[in-house]
Amino acid sequence: MSSSFEQKKKIGKGINIGNALEAPHEGDWGLTIEKEYFTIIKKAGFSSVRIPIKWSAHSEKSFPFTISEDFLFVLILLLNKLGSRINCNSKCSSF
Repeated sequence: MSSSFEQKKKIGKGINIGNALEAPHEGDWGLTIEKEYFTIIKKAGFSSVRIPIKWSAHSEKSFPFTISEDFLFVLILLLNKLGSRINCNSKCSSF
């Protein structure tokens, strides 16, 4: 198991883009993630981006808590905007 310092080295300098995918719909809280953000972020010297998601805002309210197809489409569009390798932490290892 790696220490937190070793993990930090792997992740590098990071930035958080909050309030976009935590809102009921992207943009509801005033932020829509744009492709050019990632170019700006990279030029500023960041090597990782954290994009928090409030999954419960995009799922059914009862079992099996299925994620909305519309929201999954938004995520696919976002990943296509990134156009690069995506790293996933242990919280999403089950996907």
